[in-house]
Amino acid sequence: MHARCNHAKTLRDAMRAVWMLPDENFFLSLTPENLVVSVDNQDVDTGAKILLLLWRTWQVRNNITHETEKLSFAKSVGFLTKHWTELCSIRQDHRLDDTKGKTIISDSLVAGRRERETTRVTQWEKPGDGWCKVNVDGAFEISTRVGGIGVVIRDQTGSVILSAWKYLAHGSDAEEVEALACREGMQLAAEWCPSKVILESDCNYVVGLLRHGNFQRSRLKFLLEETREAGNMLPEWTTVHVRRERNRAAHELAQLAKRTTHSAVWRFTAPICVEQIIAQECNFISE
Repeated sequence: MHARCNHAKTLRDAMRAVWMLPDENFFLSLTPENLVVSVDNQDVDTGAKILLLLWRTWQVRNNITHETEKLSFAKSVGFLTKHWTELCSIRQDHRLDDTKGKTIISDSLVAGRRERETTRVTQWEKPGDGWCKVNVDGAFEISTRVGGIGVVIRDQTGSVILSAWKYLAHGSDAEEVEALACREGMQLAAEWCPSKVILESDCNYVVGLLRHGNFQRSRLKFLLEETREAGNMLPEWTTVHVRRERNRAAHELAQLAKRTTHSAVWRFTAPICVEQIIAQECNFISE
């Protein structure tokens, strides 16, 4: 599909609502001779997105030419967005530290009895019968002021009810982002799983304010009030502070949002970057 084709242009316009892409002059100037150099002159993420977009455009062209499955623009946008999210999750380095000074623990399999026993102490703990657990986390980059929110809701068997991640273009600080994560988690719980809920966060400051309700003079007052209002829509709820090692899935999703500048809510499933974490925790539950 030529760069000047109306179908190709419409798809690029649709993707610009999701991705940061070069303007139309860039695509109109592409030729077989300058394609590699033009893409190489972009930053790594933009170059990869351009190649994915060109690949999908070629796929749509083939379908039109051979009169096979008709691919809508909405379907192409969804396909590219999901594909990009999963590619980014694969390349993530789990050994980096985030800006809050919390160390991301390794995803390698635990070997040896001593390591296994240590892992048991720091594993995600299943809630009691009739309860759901909402794990939330916020990621914040001081230098750019961007952030991300991660939410994972699971039942007493460890099954995923909902996973979500949300990109924040601007945040004040890490504590505000953590409060936003708590609000997002409780609002999603009230909407999609109105049962008894345990809200877990590894931010002791925000959890303390929510538990004791003494936040009237806090700068986070309105966020915390909205969090408690969402909780009051549920039959019962409580909030608990947990160590980072027991909040890994939510942490990974918060990093995913910040890294991909993308937001999503998935029902009954989770992206690749947390599948292994959840599988390990479910295996632990079943032992």
